[in-house]
Amino acid sequence: MKNILALLIILMLSTPLSAMKPVSDAELSAVLAQSGISIFIDMTMDVHIGTVAWGDPDGAVIPVNGTDVQMPGGWIGIDNLTIENLHVWPRTDFMMNGNAPSGGWKDIQPLTIDVLTMPSSALDHPFGTGADAPVGTTAVRIGIPTSTISLDKMEGNVVLGPYSTPTNP
Repeated sequence: MKNILALLIILMLSTPLSAMKPVSDAELSAVLAQSGISIFIDMTMDVHIGTVAWGDPDGAVIPVNGTDVQMPGGWIGIDNLTIENLHVWPRTDFMMNGNAPSGGWKDIQPLTIDVLTMPSSALDHPFGTGADAPVGTTAVRIGIPTSTISLDKMEGNVVLGPYSTPTNP
């Protein structure tokens, strides 16, 4: 039995290897390619979050009758957030016509993750940040994919309140 299994493994491995052939430098120079990975996100989940809250300790200056008034800070939170059957997947409802002004397949964006390190001749404004990047700086840009999101049910409480300094129990 072990001999048959070993023979099957050898036969399975040799099939793709026989299709490989050396490529000359001239043939390789004509090849255009982009390195990277494709990530296909299709997930369904149930979510429960006990509390999510954030605050603004210094508030904002608001014009009142022509005078700027410093308004005190506050906070907003969500408690007992429950989402049932949350489904996130790539958007596929576009028209097949790639020549359409908008809404065609050309408008679908994949998930992208680009990483670069600035070379010795630093480029200006990497990723359109508007700031010069020092030589040797490593940057990451993550492009959010065109997605469809659906859910069956979402419940929770939105809570607002004045800002107060947190105390330790």
